[in-house]
Amino acid sequence: MCAPFQIYKNVHLPKPPAITQMPSLGSSERNSDWEKTLVAKIALQKGHEHFQKIYLNWKNENQNLLSELQRFHWLQCVWHYIQQDLDNDGTPDWIAIVDGKPSQVLIPFDDDIDGDGIENVLDSDPLDKSKRNVLVKGVIPKHLRSKSKEVIKYQTTLYEEYGILALDHTDTHSPKVLNALLVLLNQGFSKEFIKNLKSFKYFYAFRGHDSEKDIAAYHQQARALSIGGIFSYDEEDKVQDDNEFVYDQKRVLLVAALAHEIGHVFLLDQLGAHELRKVCEKYGSWNEVFKQDSMESLFAEPFFRNYTLNQSSEKRQLSADELRNNNFVSQYAFTNAHEWFADAFAGTILTRLGLKQHLGHQWREMLVKKTKHKREYWANYNNVSEPFMSWLTQRMEKIQ
Repeated sequence: MCAPFQIYKNVHLPKPPAITQMPSLGSSERNSDWEKTLVAKIALQKGHEHFQKIYLNWKNENQNLLSELQRFHWLQCVWHYIQQDLDNDGTPDWIAIVDGKPSQVLIPFDDDIDGDGIENVLDSDPLDKSKRNVLVKGVIPKHLRSKSKEVIKYQTTLYEEYGILALDHTDTHSPKVLNALLVLLNQGFSKEFIKNLKSFKYFYAFRGHDSEKDIAAYHQQARALSIGGIFSYDEEDKVQDDNEFVYDQKRVLLVAALAHEIGHVFLLDQLGAHELRKVCEKYGSWNEVFKQDSMESLFAEPFFRNYTLNQSSEKRQLSADELRNNNFVSQYAFTNAHEWFADAFAGTILTRLGLKQHLGHQWREMLVKKTKHKREYWANYNNVSEPFMSWLTQRMEKIQ
């Protein structure tokens, strides 16, 4: 099945679809008629014009992921939600394409579903325009305010200074995490740079994240970053103030994860496919991976190939100099071009923080995550070259 995304905790959502029975037809060829019909209908809806191609590509790549019955229920569910247009403005309330792929979690396509002039997240009931809440500029609406005095302090500062709303979801925000984000924003970037990132407006606390590997994520259509809250980050050591940082490696790697996700925001918000390709080839030697393939979209398949997948020297380990010269700061950076860029971006910002003495005197050592076993994730955020850092600094200045 599918479900609309909860834009904030306890939000009122539309009713789910009634479950219908899958048609029982004679041949396998005729059995696929329902799928072709549903996919074609979905592709006629605004915002879903490319759904047919996207769906077929997804199906070919994930043939055994969902059964035919599961695909039937899923597409029926998608059709149910994307038809909805509560304010009759011609824009569907929900969209089923997320990060260039068909999704089981639908994101709001209309920023004001009920048409009352209040953005969905700021609306205490985004499906009922008769329930109007009074908004005060720069003041967090009551239904979004944390119950924790320590959290509300950071929540208010983030909103007033950067226009970013820190929201509880399946977890409750940790003051430790919000302090780390604020230190990163205050010391790693200009205020104008962050405000000009149109795809970073919300900061969710999700219980699904952990504090070691799956630390944070970026959700482009939702204009949000997500991270673990108090479930993942204990509160044994209290933070001091908005610009004071406890310089242990776990905190530094938390800042690295947040910088990595902002790197994704910057990439998808500001770079086009041609620019990303040029940067990857010039500063990361991705030429052999991309080959001569056409890449007109940031979601083109070559951008998501593993770095070593198409190289003749697949089994050869890169030397320390090669890692640094090609800006590979972690094992994860080999996953694909998007992750390589986001990690090199994080390395640049961490170097900036370190040189400004915001990560303590031993910051170079803290940027290295050593491993005891080969299977463990390694990182060395010092592996950023001067040419890449210089390019990124100049490119970031263009949007300030």
